[in-house]
Amino acid sequence: MIDRFHRWLYKRAYPTLNVGYHVSLSGRNRFGVQTALSTGVVFRDSELGDYSYVNYHSIVHRTTIGKFCSIGPNVVIGLGNHPVRRFVSTSPKTFLPGPFSDREQYDQFPPVIIGNDVWIGANTTVLNGVKIGDGAVVGANSVVTKDVPPYAIYGGGELLRFRFEKEQRDFLLELRWWDKDPEWLRSNNELFSDIDKLMETYGDSLV
Repeated sequence: MIDRFHRWLYKRAYPTLNVGYHVSLSGRNRFGVQTALSTGVVFRDSELGDYSYVNYHSIVHRTTIGKFCSIGPNVVIGLGNHPVRRFVSTSPKTFLPGPFSDREQYDQFPPVIIGNDVWIGANTTVLNGVKIGDGAVVGANSVVTKDVPPYAIYGGGELLRFRFEKEQRDFLLELRWWDKDPEWLRSNNELFSDIDKLMETYGDSLV
């Protein structure tokens, strides 16, 4: 009964969001058009862009996620860093206000920025302060500790390759198809199956 009540509240507060069961929302959040949070997602102080979704049992904290993004199950984003250099201890008790400190000496939660059309595979962890570029793919079971360039394929802690050639990547980044209106997306949908055809159709218009 309580979960049904929470879902009803969430749907009233965020009418464009499809909410699964046992979802937890807290802090200040923003949701775009046709967004979705699956069962068991924890979403706090974050933004989810148009047509993006977060799959089951993922945790998202202090993160901006762009449009058309696919966040897999059991993904953890922005849960908090601990100091490993210079600081003597990694314990928050030593660097946050509390019994031993009067002030915050370390920022655990620098925001995460995820671009548009990004796919993050299952069981991935993204550390705070990371930026993942438009069109990037992060393989399942990855730990992302550094920025990922646009249209990169990242896995095993390293950049594996790029999805497209540089000229194609530059074209897509300039086209910014994710910002087009729904009618443009519908009328050009067939071109999305072939990057070369899309470039032939719209490459000259960007020159």
